[in-house]
Amino acid sequence: MRVGPGLRYRIQWVYQRRGLPVEIMREFENWRLVQDPYGVKGWMHQATLMDRRYMVVIGGQQVLRDRPNPHAPAVARLDQGVVGRIRQCATGSAWCRVKVDNYSGWLPRRAFWGTLPGEAVNGSPQ
Repeated sequence: MRVGPGLRYRIQWVYQRRGLPVEIMREFENWRLVQDPYGVKGWMHQATLMDRRYMVVIGGQQVLRDRPNPHAPAVARLDQGVVGRIRQCATGSAWCRVKVDNYSGWLPRRAFWGTLPGEAVNGSPQ
């Protein structure tokens, strides 16, 4: 992550964690102004960003459920900071289907960072 949109700008941050989600705020040529889950903003080259949707668990430990229902059986307990893939979020739905390691299930949107409020996300099946 750089402080400006180009190689001449100094490096602000080097991400070591694969799949950490970012929100794209603006575009300039091949550069994207992004914000990470912790509020850090900076510029990244589009080649360093992936076209897959990821999420990070927030608000303490969360329960991954086998159905989009708060009373459905638990699939796994996810600690804050765990990163996973977003598989599907229906427009306006309070629940999203996610995958974390070998676990797949449903999390409430409020339990993770990685979508805009009410945003539809249709990830790949893998």
